[in-house]
Order: sequence, then C-alpha cells, then structure tokens
Amino acid sequence: MTAFQTSPLGAAQESRGPLRVAVAKTDGTLVMESWTREEDGTTLTQMQQAVGGLIDVVGLTEDAAMIVRDDGAVTCPPNLVASAIATALGRTQPVYFGDAVFVGGTDRAGNDLDVPAWLVTILGDVAGIVRPLLMSADATDENRP
Repeated sequence: MTAFQTSPLGAAQESRGPLRVAVAKTDGTLVMESWTREEDGTTLTQMQQAVGGLIDVVGLTEDAAMIVRDDGAVTCPPNLVASAIATALGRTQPVYFGDAVFVGGTDRAGNDLDVPAWLVTILGDVAGIVRPLLMSADATDENRP
C-alpha cells in the first residue's frame, strides 16, 4: 500500500475527446496540457514530442502512469519531480531523467485516460518544493568563478 490512495473511477472512464496530461519538466515546472487524440484514439506522437524521443511507460498505480524518454538516462538531465513522485508511489528506480508526462490509467481499448486530480495536486506540491531548490542551485552555479 502506498501513501497515496487511488480512485477506482479511473478504470471505468472511457477515452473520449482530448487527453488531459501533466508534464513535469526537468527545471521543476509543471505544465497542464490538453492533447487532441489521433484517429486511433492514441496520443503517441504527442508523447514522443513531449519527452523528445521514444517513450517508456512507468506504471505508478492502477489509475496513474508516467511516460519518460526511453534513453533518458543517457541523454537527459534528472527529473527530480518525476523521481520523487515515482519513489513515493513505490517505484524502485531512484532517478528518472528528462521531461515526464503523467496520465491516468487506460480504458478497455488501452488508450490513456486523463491524469487524475489527486496526482495533479501532489505534482503541484512537489514541483512547488523542487523548483525553488533547482533555481537556487542554478544561481549558486552562476556565481562560481
């Protein structure tokens, strides 16, 4: 059992219309976006654009998943927000790299559902802690000779 409870409603939802996602950037910012689904109901192209390459899906709970760049560990900076969320939800990989897209579970056809409200709240809280720390570290680095 994790520290966060999931909503059983995610599994009953159907994917219709745009997909609401949360994108956690490596600089600590959190961006909410609404993506238009492709004809087949997926958003694969947008996911690949958001992470900058091929994707890897990390299951977080029954109604939440994180999408990261497949080769992010060798091509991207660490993502402290994504890493903190994944660790809090029981994932054992300590660090995730690159921008991360958060979505809900999947419908019966396997298409992604909107990011759940409980996860958006937690992401906002974590980003609010991480971003000032990253900005402070950047300022310190700029002042070094």
